[in-house]
Amino acid sequence: MDCIEFVLNCTPIPCLGLCYTIFKTIWVAVQEVRASRGQFIVLAEAVAALLQALDRQHRARRISEASIVGAVDELERCVPFLEYSPEFP
Repeated sequence: MDCIEFVLNCTPIPCLGLCYTIFKTIWVAVQEVRASRGQFIVLAEAVAALLQALDRQHRARRISEASIVGAVDELERCVPFLEYSPEFP
């Protein structure tokens, strides 16, 4: 990491200017991926909590399957890029 910080904080010699610019662009992309990873983890935790709550409520007979279907429909609207996978019926 010291090497990365050095490159990010130094003034490049002219013949390496383009290389430094490309590196900094790559580094920004790495940071964005890290941020996205964190957001996906938060999303996964929220979905897991929702599924756990729905499962517990259904097993305790406090929520109907129709209500669960409504919750799943809402989840699908929030995350429209996911498609049903037969691996997880």
